[in-house]
Amino acid sequence: MREVGVSEKRLPALIELYEYFMDYGYQTIDMPVKNREGDYVTKGFDGSIYMLRRMPPGRECDVRRAAELLRHQVIWRRYIC
Repeated sequence: MREVGVSEKRLPALIELYEYFMDYGYQTIDMPVKNREGDYVTKGFDGSIYMLRRMPPGRECDVRRAAELLRHQVIWRRYIC
């Protein structure tokens, strides 16, 4: 579970975007998971907003390694262009 740094006004748009990705089969991004109440967000006692996400397999890129960042940049260029 991760704290969401989005205002409550923007949450419906964020949820709609994630649902769009789910409908079109994007499985390699961290997808939100509904809680027991059927909502995507949970409010903490202090008013913080949390979202449970299903992480894709693999590991995240280490941003402190320049060589790794450059390698992934080349991969993304091939994918996007």
